[in-house]
Amino acid sequence: MNHLALLQNTSQSKWYQWMARHFYFMHQHPELSFQERNTIRYITTILEKNLGLKVNLYDVNGEIFGKSVSSQAITVSFGQGERTVIFTADFDALPIEEASTNWYRSKTYDTMHACGHDMHTSILLGIAWWLKQHEDILNCRVILLFRPAEELNGTAFLIKSEKLLDYLGKDAVCFGLHVYPELPAGKISTCPGLINYSAEFLKIEVKGKGGHTARPEHSYSALTVIGQVLSQLPEFIAHDVPEAVLAFGQIHSGSKGNIIPETAWCEGTLRTPEFRFHERARTAIHNYVRSLENDFVKLELKNSGIPALPPVVNDPVLVEDSYGISEHFPWIEVQHTESSRGADDISWFSELGYPLHFFRLGTKPVHQQQIFDLHSPHFEADPRALLTGVYFQLYQLIKFMEKNEVTSE
Repeated sequence: MNHLALLQNTSQSKWYQWMARHFYFMHQHPELSFQERNTIRYITTILEKNLGLKVNLYDVNGEIFGKSVSSQAITVSFGQGERTVIFTADFDALPIEEASTNWYRSKTYDTMHACGHDMHTSILLGIAWWLKQHEDILNCRVILLFRPAEELNGTAFLIKSEKLLDYLGKDAVCFGLHVYPELPAGKISTCPGLINYSAEFLKIEVKGKGGHTARPEHSYSALTVIGQVLSQLPEFIAHDVPEAVLAFGQIHSGSKGNIIPETAWCEGTLRTPEFRFHERARTAIHNYVRSLENDFVKLELKNSGIPALPPVVNDPVLVEDSYGISEHFPWIEVQHTESSRGADDISWFSELGYPLHFFRLGTKPVHQQQIFDLHSPHFEADPRALLTGVYFQLYQLIKFMEKNEVTSE
């Protein structure tokens, strides 16, 4: 039996039940970036006790706005060979209170898998389930890498581990995915070259002169200044560096309605398709911040300590090899997509020199009439997309192995 026939003859029912069970559990028990202890324990238990695999753990340590953070990445491997295929997924959640009424909605207050990382990880566990049964067909080494803290660029800290890089090796290709709420289950979108922007967290702090709201003329409100930043700076950057997108996600200032606050800060992200635009935009932000200062107010552009994410750049050959899946699995449709201003820390693997294919997995539920974007409290991923994800990933592996056979002859 050829490899594709083996994949075609796999029982979808058992496979789906395996992944769905983990998807529902993880969705109910989300954990924030660098706080994923129970999630790590859960994934490790599944791999070791349910599948009998040897697990490797790698520490992920860093510092964010002066605070030390730590977590762990998980790897398992299959097969042997000079070449390596890496499949990777993330498993952290977001500080969002879920609005869904699904029976498997989050049980953790103000925490939700609103970016689909629970589905990413469940698909990777589904790949582990299949490879455990069919490891004998491999002509290469396959590594499954479960990454923590993607929402805070955890991979930037992870790849500082020489042990991990030695384990991955130099002759490797990397595959990953992200859920995509604009397409239904069964559909995939991808493109060669740039598919996701670079991104960096920015924080601007303001110190003014506090006082009483009865006499605002005697004060210099930090809240008023931060309001200027929020309303003017994104437009200023859009005009000065049209390729860049600056948007803010949180603001903090004040303690009471009759107190003019002395301090304020806001945090957001800067996104660009290339780092050369990123540097130009950062310079423009710095100049704008300086322009608001006077004898009574000072502003500071703070360094988060989180490295700026590189853009996600797809290898054209790996993308081209994936287009033929519909010939063998007609229920899977691959579409072309434009690059997105979203970012993902899988970009570090292409930055390391690994050919990469990062694609978008359709997850829009049939019952939803409107599209709820990622990071929305109403976001919901159709569990049926789990099967699309594993079939597409393993199809890519089979295509890679076919080429590997030709190369080694």
